Amino acid sequence: MGQCTGREYYEGMLSDYVAIINGLMQEHHYTEENVEHLQSKLKGFLKVQKSPTPRILYIADCHFYHRRLNTEMDRRGFGSVEEMNDHMIRQWNKKGTKKDTVYILGDFSLADGFQTSGILECLTGKKHLIIGNHDGRYLGDKCFEDFRFVSCQDYKEIRDKGRTVILSHYPIFCYKGQYRRDKQGRPRTYMLYGHVHD
Repeated sequence: MGQCTGREYYEGMLSDYVAIINGLMQEHHYTEENVEHLQSKLKGFLKVQKSPTPRILYIADCHFYHRRLNTEMDRRGFGSVEEMNDHMIRQWNKKGTKKDTVYILGDFSLADGFQTSGILECLTGKKHLIIGNHDGRYLGDKCFEDFRFVSCQDYKEIRDKGRTVILSHYPIFCYKGQYRRDKQGRPRTYMLYGHVHD
């Protein structure tokens, strides 16, 4: 079947059903009224199938290829770094879609450029990197495929659902808009960071 959108898949499925039903009608297994009813239901099903709304997602401190995270710091407890990497790739792709925008708040990988490019190729979403203290190794490697990130910077401010979101690998004690509130007293600005793990 190859790669296709959800809508193409269901439209293809619908035309397959139509062909099958037409074949059955010729053999007198179904009446024309039965076929029209079935086709109507399938078209209704197609209308219900919508692509999920693209989201903005955030993650920090993946530390792909960082062996010590299994025994120290996070104590993730995987038997090997390969097992840890495979698990994180599966979890990432289970949560996100290719239409989602993902902001990685630093320390994505401790590997070289080639290995890190391979990990990024496996992950869904439009990926933006906020640079952390462990990202220099692969970013400085001539084998790294920098097109895997839509953007790559130390600090960024974005809008997400009417709020300002400040992105940094490191926590910022005082940040722009820190004390601004809406009429209900909710913050207008959020500061997201990684680095500290806990």
